[in-house]
Amino acid sequence: MTNDTYYAKEKYSGNVATGYDERRTKKPRWAREQKVVAAYVAAIKQGSTVLDVPFGTGRYVECYLERGLKVMGADISADMIAAAAKRLSEEVFGQLDVRFADAEHLPFDDGAADVVVCTRFIKWLPSLDIVDNVIGEFARVCHGRMLIQVKVTADGGPNARGPMGLIKHRLWWLRDGLRAGLSALSGRTSRKTRRYRDVDVRAIFARRGLEVIDAFDDAEESCAIRYYVLQNQSGGG
Repeated sequence: MTNDTYYAKEKYSGNVATGYDERRTKKPRWAREQKVVAAYVAAIKQGSTVLDVPFGTGRYVECYLERGLKVMGADISADMIAAAAKRLSEEVFGQLDVRFADAEHLPFDDGAADVVVCTRFIKWLPSLDIVDNVIGEFARVCHGRMLIQVKVTADGGPNARGPMGLIKHRLWWLRDGLRAGLSALSGRTSRKTRRYRDVDVRAIFARRGLEVIDAFDDAEESCAIRYYVLQNQSGGG
């Protein structure tokens, strides 16, 4: 595993953490994400354990608890975890197993979770190697299903949007690759999110023993935000 430092590891601290929900909850995309996760959680067996990475301010906690799930979480930002503790009541937060941790090195036992939820994260990972490390950790800790949100390029995936959309997203992919290359050469950390090709993401899933059960896009987004529903075929590890 890599110990690379990237922007997202440092971004969500201080005022960014304390004002995170206030700046985002009124945006339409936030509500759409809540609906996607709520629909996913509704099909999970009560009493199951869900792992939420990155945990952030615990935006999905109420949804998990209403379904009767046990909650584990991890976040690289201590300030975000503190914001979650402040937002939730002491009684509620005390029920959760939330840890300060890097997603490439999750401090949970093999097979400890039945389900994983991961939104607004993969897009911040600067390389496929790091994506692979994170997905590998999810596969180790979770023996069941996963909901993973990825910002993707248009490459003939489940919801390709015509020739112009394909051209636009391929140009974005080239731009993102150029940015990453320039950042590497200059030694600076990129502050931009990354789009990954559907085929590359699926290859990582397959290598980690994860079967794609479903894949669908947020049709309201100008860029391709894709959700993958995965099943761990290896039972963890």
